Amino acid sequence: MISAETNGIDVLLNNAGAIFDGPQFVTTPTGHSTHKTLAVNHLGYYVLALSLKPALKRGSRVINTGSFVLPYVNWDTMSQLDDQALRGFPAYYHSKLCNVLFTRSLAERWEVDGISVNCVDPGMVATNFGVGQMGWLEPILGRIPA
Repeated sequence: MISAETNGIDVLLNNAGAIFDGPQFVTTPTGHSTHKTLAVNHLGYYVLALSLKPALKRGSRVINTGSFVLPYVNWDTMSQLDDQALRGFPAYYHSKLCNVLFTRSLAERWEVDGISVNCVDPGMVATNFGVGQMGWLEPILGRIPA
């Protein structure tokens, strides 16, 4: 347990970004079915932040990375968690919206404990984001400068 080995966590930075095209539903160890992109990009934040809460102390900060893609969210498909609605980029857009909404919710709940929770868009960065996951778009997106 982290809290037993340290004096607490000062900063928790949740940073995950993956995009999976095609039918990518997975079953969690607890038996829940979810889209792989959502599991990596959002549920990881959720599980990690909540499980590490006991190690966070007054003055700790939680920072979740979001994305500039929120204007691309299709609000009409938000309730359609199926393979058609959540393929490729739409799944990524929805997962990053979940990051922002989760951040807002945690910020409200944990303010009383003196823990600040924020979300940040790191902008375009030179990473291997999406390598091997974006099919025909990969060569095109690989040419966009960071």
